[in-house]
Amino acid sequence: MAGDGSNDFGGLLRRFRLTAGLSQQALAERAGLSVDAVAALERGRRRNPRAFTVRVLADTLGLGERHRDELVRAATGAVPAVRSDLARPPAPRGPLVGRDADVTTVATLLTDHTRLVTLAGPGGVGKTQLALTVAGRLAGGFADGVAFAPLAFLTDAAALPEAVAHALGIRQVGGQSVEESIAGEVGDRRPLLVLDNCEHLVAACARLVDRLLGAVPGLTVLATSRERLRLPGEVVHSVAPLPVPGPHDAADELLAAPAVQLFVRRLRALNPWLDLAADDVAAIARVCRELDGLPLALELAAARTNVLTVRQIADDLDVLVNVLTLRATESRQRTLRATMRWSYDLLSAEERHALRRLSVFAGTWSMEAATAVCGPAAGEQAAVALVSSLVDKSLARPSPFAARNRYFLLATIRMYGYELLRESGDLPDAAAAHAAYVTDLAERAEAGLQGPEQASWLNLLDAELSNVRVALRRTHLVDPRVRLRLAGALWRYCYLRGRYREGRGWLADVLAATDRASRPAERAKALLGAGVLAFLECDYADAGENLEAALALYRKLSDHRGVADALQRLGSIARERGEYARAEALHRESLGIAAREGDRAHVHESLNYLGFLAWLTGDLDGADRLCGEALRVFRDHGASEGTAWALISLGAAGLYARTLDTAEELLRESLSLCYDLGFREGVAWSLNLRGVLARRRDRPDEAWELLTESLDGHYRLGDRWRA
Repeated sequence: MAGDGSNDFGGLLRRFRLTAGLSQQALAERAGLSVDAVAALERGRRRNPRAFTVRVLADTLGLGERHRDELVRAATGAVPAVRSDLARPPAPRGPLVGRDADVTTVATLLTDHTRLVTLAGPGGVGKTQLALTVAGRLAGGFADGVAFAPLAFLTDAAALPEAVAHALGIRQVGGQSVEESIAGEVGDRRPLLVLDNCEHLVAACARLVDRLLGAVPGLTVLATSRERLRLPGEVVHSVAPLPVPGPHDAADELLAAPAVQLFVRRLRALNPWLDLAADDVAAIARVCRELDGLPLALELAAARTNVLTVRQIADDLDVLVNVLTLRATESRQRTLRATMRWSYDLLSAEERHALRRLSVFAGTWSMEAATAVCGPAAGEQAAVALVSSLVDKSLARPSPFAARNRYFLLATIRMYGYELLRESGDLPDAAAAHAAYVTDLAERAEAGLQGPEQASWLNLLDAELSNVRVALRRTHLVDPRVRLRLAGALWRYCYLRGRYREGRGWLADVLAATDRASRPAERAKALLGAGVLAFLECDYADAGENLEAALALYRKLSDHRGVADALQRLGSIARERGEYARAEALHRESLGIAAREGDRAHVHESLNYLGFLAWLTGDLDGADRLCGEALRVFRDHGASEGTAWALISLGAAGLYARTLDTAEELLRESLSLCYDLGFREGVAWSLNLRGVLARRRDRPDEAWELLTESLDGHYRLGDRWRA
């Protein structure tokens, strides 16, 4: 998808080909391949290309060392899917034990025209691992890939469509609901969508799946849930606990039981050289029977072998399960809760506190985040020790998606921890600490998004997006003034990542929830962001209203940089409406303020805006002079976004001045830079100008591909003016 910076092989190949200005036909001819082969590689129908093919393609495309290495790693599957078209499933944590028949049955159903299969079973029975194993087996069987939507972190049904859209690599189209965008963009593709952990949003999941299956004929869904979705055509595959040994089985029969095999495997992961005596095997069998063969319960129990013998574990469980039998009704749920309670009770007071507080996260978290939420007074070293201990005890896990060290709690454990957190009375404080951390991060990122570390900050905010969303939705727990700061700090992220609609929603909510007289600086920033995002969706009336309100507040505060920003954005509205004289006056007023304040960065932003206006009005020499000066400064300061826009404007000026070789070089650089940043608007605009250039050079096939790709990108962004 344009601008997503896809890191899978097909996405990278397509991105590098477009940057090089080659059609599939041209690339195939130059590389000595067939057009069908290039198309198959880009669509993912042909996986793991030969090393020779990759080398020839890299040579033909003239890739530098960094991009060549990216392509080679992607070809061997070594690149993590940080930003890819589909959110692909992570690999299972290891071979499944005792599930061969389940895997075969479910895989057969999904490849035999069954469009909705639900893996149903109690918490901790292993539904997710079964789904991941099936998805891995079928990865090559669905021409349009397998998408994975982990729903355990969602706390609000309203966020469900966005989570599914993200998994399918789809952005909301302006003027459409997220569901309409999914249906329209998936179109005639035939992907497999894995919806994991539907139970806490089962009604919303059922409604969404029903609509999508009706609107998208090629879509197949594999869901995991504690209960069925109750939809027509749904096939429910019940996932049972692992078979346990009988009380009178012989020693070899005990070891053959799948539940015992799983326990032993987890035990040996902790103690590879442990010798098991006959009494140990008997104790393990007893644990497996007491825990009903539930995989998560077995893992939690096995994790305690770092401090207890298996016979001690069996004796402890005998007592605990017998006590809790009187308190619960559903056998398997009782067993899991008993095991979680047992594991929790064996923790130190500090570990219990950490587990409860960590349940406030809606997604993955870093050590820095854990420190902020679990108790900053103890310091990061203490947080590292606590998180490491929880990982050792199988209560926390490293994230399989993260490029850097991030962790998460399994859904069942997180919900249990959240219940304990609420019962302890500590939830408001934990939620406040969580929101404070996310807000501080967003405000640090706000500055970083305008400098040389922009790409790193964008990726970090991507990783924290679930936590941002839940902090903004905790209206009864988080001070609205904190939420105002958070949403106001994120509008530039929403702009760069093309999340216009979502960002506008955040800002509208927090502006409505806060007193107009309170925190005028934060309110002005939020109004500015709301105006920019409305402008990007071509809602010029709303944009103008918000920007005028921001301008009034900035003038009242004597915030000269804020005044200059608001004037700049109002100038852009005038430009898009064709009011060029007013646009120039506003941009020059903004420029004058920045010059008086000695704000060199803003001065050159203003020069670039004036250069943009110059080429639109036919002053190509002026555009070249203004944008050229801006480009030199942007490069010197490592301002990637500014560099991209200056290159685009210079390329446009060269295009209309008919210095086509220069224009092509500039636009090729801008497209490559925007792809690297994941700057979707810049990608779409660069593709548009590249397409116009190809048309002027009488390359109609190339022009058609570039222009339709640009149209698709602008359409997905909701930019109706450019579309």
